[in-house]
Amino acid sequence: TVLVGCTAWDSSGTVDAATLARRLDLNQDLDYGDAAEEWQELSGYTDAEYIVIQSSITFPADGLFHAEFRASDTAGNGPGYSLGIEGIGDDIVIRIDTTSPEATELALGGTTTGSVTLLFTPTEDLTFSRYEVYFAEDSLVDENDLLWGEANDPALAERDTYTTTVSGLAAAADYWFSMRVIDGLNHIGAWSQILPASTTGIAPAAVSDLAITTGDGGVHLSWTAPTVDENGNTPVTITGYEVHASNTAHFLPGIDTWIAGTTGTSFFHNNALESGTAVFYRVVVLGSGENSGELVLLPAGTFTMGQVGTNGIPEHQVTITSPCQLSDHEVTTVDYLLALQWAFDNGYVTASSSTVQAYGQELLDLDDVDCEIGFSDGIFTIQESLSSYAQNAYPAGYDPATHPVKEVSWYGAACYCDWRSLREGFPPYYNGDWSTGIGHNPYTADGYTLPTEAQWELAARYNDNRTYPWGETTPGCGYANMYDSGYCVGWTVPVASYPAGDSQLGLYDLAGNLWEWVNDWYAGYPAVPQSDPLGAASGAYRVMRGGGWTNNASSLRSASRNNSAPGTTDYGIGFRIALQD
Repeated sequence: TVLVGCTAWDSSGTVDAATLARRLDLNQDLDYGDAAEEWQELSGYTDAEYIVIQSSITFPADGLFHAEFRASDTAGNGPGYSLGIEGIGDDIVIRIDTTSPEATELALGGTTTGSVTLLFTPTEDLTFSRYEVYFAEDSLVDENDLLWGEANDPALAERDTYTTTVSGLAAAADYWFSMRVIDGLNHIGAWSQILPASTTGIAPAAVSDLAITTGDGGVHLSWTAPTVDENGNTPVTITGYEVHASNTAHFLPGIDTWIAGTTGTSFFHNNALESGTAVFYRVVVLGSGENSGELVLLPAGTFTMGQVGTNGIPEHQVTITSPCQLSDHEVTTVDYLLALQWAFDNGYVTASSSTVQAYGQELLDLDDVDCEIGFSDGIFTIQESLSSYAQNAYPAGYDPATHPVKEVSWYGAACYCDWRSLREGFPPYYNGDWSTGIGHNPYTADGYTLPTEAQWELAARYNDNRTYPWGETTPGCGYANMYDSGYCVGWTVPVASYPAGDSQLGLYDLAGNLWEWVNDWYAGYPAVPQSDPLGAASGAYRVMRGGGWTNNASSLRSASRNNSAPGTTDYGIGFRIALQD
């Protein structure tokens, strides 16, 4: 219930109190056509030169309501209407807002060294006051963390704002962001989802060939997607584009010049800013280049693969003829979540609260207690495992984001490679084809793949045929997350937690933490020299390498092998990726 009113005054006489009336657009349809919206007489007033009219109104819902008052004077002049004329166009507008703002959807607009650009859906809250962005170095973001608000970016106090760039961040660091809306009545809105981002990105190159033609009552814009970052390096990930327009040449893009967002490389603008004047356009690229040196070069070379005296793993000479790049760490929960959300949003996977699937295969087992990714209402989130192992290892709670991702099948690992390829402009290698052979050869792939078994072992043995990735020292808990007369931890640890166990090439956790899926079908080795071996053409099981947190020293040897059905999901299996040079 709100007290609404105005003043009726008459400079040459007195207001006729008997003619006072008020009407209200109750159904918010900008019309006083309903019977309940007719004029209602107001009583209890005495004729005077001016009268303060007040009416207590109970509104049926939140929204924008129009109200109008009228009065005549004692000489019969009038009626006069509030704010000048009769009709809804200039009436008193009352905003009724009794609820908190809804949560906005948060998306990554791009990253550079030391900054992260966020995109979000503008609120429709009636009494908007401001947006607040909070961020932290872990995934447990709340109001106790760092605030990026209107003091940092005044546009966050404007309701139509859709983006902000959080700057002054540490370089080459991981952050998590969430935001909420505060309205003018101090209602605090719900949090958005928590969005991870890294400050190790390089901005994409700018659009250099924007073409403009007129026709069909508007302006057609087209351009080519940049294939390099601002330093001229590849790959680059493009997440979308902003189209901006202004009557002023050489303008800087901003909230006042934004026309639309698009993921395509063309746009039709059917609305001139001002008739008869020139319109200038700019297209802003959203995304980032390859960040952080995640990939480590594996040189071509010849090495001895296998181990003497081990059944099914005979020593034999293997030559890798071309270099490739391997990810320096096992794919983390946050790595997988970011790519998975993109894949879901773009229709490459289906998901429920229990599973993620593509090509008729389960990629990720969401309802297993060991899984550290959850799904609800179209959004994937990071969560602690409910496994007793995890709870025993981390009784006070832990942040799974930088732990290696678990419960991913071989198919889920292969699909991740394709998602990375698609996002970075490479053709997907797998694309639902799980075969291996001359016609489907990972050594000649243009996009990301799982490393072949030979590439994985060359990386672990490089370049002196060492027994373990770090050398000849028998492993213990100082070298890897493993089982050594008991669990070192009893669950996974964040990647790169054991620098003493790094390989000579600087690869983390080749031994321990999790077993790693590789590309090959499982079969016995030939005992003869090979060049770029593909492994078996088919089989029932895929090879895993490296040992995990439940395994002892024998499984952590560079030559050790394991296998599992490609549909297996487990808390002890993860993966890393390769990109052929």
